Amino acid sequence: MREAARAAGLPEETLVKYEASATHQEILKGLGATSEDRKYVFAFFQEPAGTEDPDLGKLEEYLKAELPAQNIFPCTAGNHA
Repeated sequence: MREAARAAGLPEETLVKYEASATHQEILKGLGATSEDRKYVFAFFQEPAGTEDPDLGKLEEYLKAELPAQNIFPCTAGNHA
């Protein structure tokens, strides 16, 4: 499906429907449409990430770029704040 969507020349914002997991899509939807919405969204990242999944890495970088720095929290195994 991913290859067919790319071959069809769909725009990047449409490709996410065909390339990203349901969870990934839900996270993106939960960001809201504006920077004002994103003031109320928080991200908790497990450190170290423990995965080499490039899609997950891209999502993490995107969230770090879109969310206010004070809304991003690194968490380590056993760290239950």
